[in-house]
Amino acid sequence: MKRSILYKILFVSFFVLRSVISGQDAETKFKLAQNYESAGNFEKAENLLIELIEQQPWNYSYFNALYNIYIKQKKYDEAVDIISARLKYSPNDPSLYGLMGSVFFMKEMSDSAYFYWDKGIETNPASISTYRIIANYAIESRALDRALEYLKMGRELSSDKSIFTLDLANIYSLTLRYKEATLEYCYLLSLKPDQIGLIKTKFNSYSGNKKALDEIIATLESYYKDNPQPIYLDLISYCNMLNGNYDSALKYTIEYEKIINSNGAAIYSMSQNALRSKAYDAALTGYKYIIDNFPGSNIVPIAKLSYVEALRSRLTETHKNDIWPYSENTDTAEYKRLSEEYKKIAGEYAGSNIYIQALYSRAEIEFEYLRNYRLADSIFTIINLRAPGTEYSAKAFVKRGLIAVFSGNLEQAKTFFDNILLNNKSAADLKAEAYYRKAKIDFWQNNFESALSNLKTASGDLSTAFANDAIELSALISALKRDSLNLAIYAKSDLFAFQKKYEEAVALLKDLINRDNLFILKDFALYRLAEIHIYTKRYGEAIDYLNELTGKSESGILSDKALLLTAQIYQYGLKDESRAGDLYKNFLEKYPDSLYLETAIQNLNYIQTKKGKDG
Repeated sequence: MKRSILYKILFVSFFVLRSVISGQDAETKFKLAQNYESAGNFEKAENLLIELIEQQPWNYSYFNALYNIYIKQKKYDEAVDIISARLKYSPNDPSLYGLMGSVFFMKEMSDSAYFYWDKGIETNPASISTYRIIANYAIESRALDRALEYLKMGRELSSDKSIFTLDLANIYSLTLRYKEATLEYCYLLSLKPDQIGLIKTKFNSYSGNKKALDEIIATLESYYKDNPQPIYLDLISYCNMLNGNYDSALKYTIEYEKIINSNGAAIYSMSQNALRSKAYDAALTGYKYIIDNFPGSNIVPIAKLSYVEALRSRLTETHKNDIWPYSENTDTAEYKRLSEEYKKIAGEYAGSNIYIQALYSRAEIEFEYLRNYRLADSIFTIINLRAPGTEYSAKAFVKRGLIAVFSGNLEQAKTFFDNILLNNKSAADLKAEAYYRKAKIDFWQNNFESALSNLKTASGDLSTAFANDAIELSALISALKRDSLNLAIYAKSDLFAFQKKYEEAVALLKDLINRDNLFILKDFALYRLAEIHIYTKRYGEAIDYLNELTGKSESGILSDKALLLTAQIYQYGLKDESRAGDLYKNFLEKYPDSLYLETAIQNLNYIQTKKGKDG
């Protein structure tokens, strides 16, 4: 009896062990088949997979792998055979009918494809997921119209009428049927208003596609007439903004605001977008509307400030190009008016955040455009006292430091820059500038080692605005600090130039370039002479000095910078954009690795874009 039980145990163990070994063998074969496929040896992979399917016809991984190999080899009939065989085991699997339809679509037998996709739906016509599965196969086969049919059928059956709406809209978009896509989005919005953010994201993908946006806007406007819900006004406004129609965007936003009554918040947001896109008229109209129509709103103070900021941006855009630092203010009266407007706002909202912002903007105008350094310094001082530790305070210290340099108070200037460095909350850009400014003062005072230390810190982050200047000055000091006498003369001329004492600076620089064996220092002196002549609008002489630099070897320390400045003189000073364009192209060819490459590209693009518009 005991022996009989033992035999039975051994017999079962044998079959279990054989099954395990067989399973391990199958897994090894499957991995080998995958390796053959990866190596492009489809025939060997195919043979192994056929063997595996004969052993385990129920295994979907083997079936799927063999199907993919057949498709890669365009063996469509063989693919049909294995799908048919699998259908015997799973006759109600819609995915198999989806695959079968896809194969027939590849065979360019669309009627057969539709037949099998329809049969896939019939496996479980009450299940929403069935319609999605078959629709996905149709989409993958680019049978988009058929996919639309299946999705619409599924939506009709569902209690959730928003289902498949995004899928339908995506298909309509792919087939450039923007009206139909828009109607689907509107339908979804009517059911689920909280989807407005998602729908805006979808419309954002059409940004720059004027034809699509024109059709979308027209559809939205028509839909709104029949469905006058405010949320559609928001959408119409948004799409007009995407299309660059800020006046229309603002019109619809104002209409939207009248209905939702958010005290001007929607109008302010749209006006800010217009300002960022330099649509100044629309921005100004929006801010003014808030000021005139929402007198009790808490947005009015910032709207008033933003209104003046927009006036300033428009004026600056008109009279000065930020890329050209040698421009002079030619519209003093307008800037005086802006200064008075900021003064008014600061007086009206004393003690608030608006107060500090208005003060800073006013002081900036007095400093940068009107050169009223004493008034500017007094306002910046108030900011330092009233808002210590803020970004406005840090920026005020920068400006006070520069004013101190103009006045010849270099030690006081250092103190102001140190105040920025002592504040842990100061932005990285401001700290980099503070280190650079301190280094310049050290340089002017002939403290060359201290200057190098500060320049190293200033150039630590190459993304900051002063990194290039810091690297350049550091290279000059490192190369010439042994010739401290001549370097000191150049440093003094540099200070005079910064203080706009041009005659004194020119006298020292001309003395330097007439000295023998200066080489590098002579190059810097020539470049600085060119800059001074640009400030005094003597462009011909400036170009002569720069030509001495560009005529040297391309490896000259200032050759690239000199060529760039020559191009800028033609562009901004002499208004000869054709010649400037040629020089920028020459720069790009000669100096593809220059630190100033981005500036040259931007300026050339501006010229070419303007030429295209004028042409």
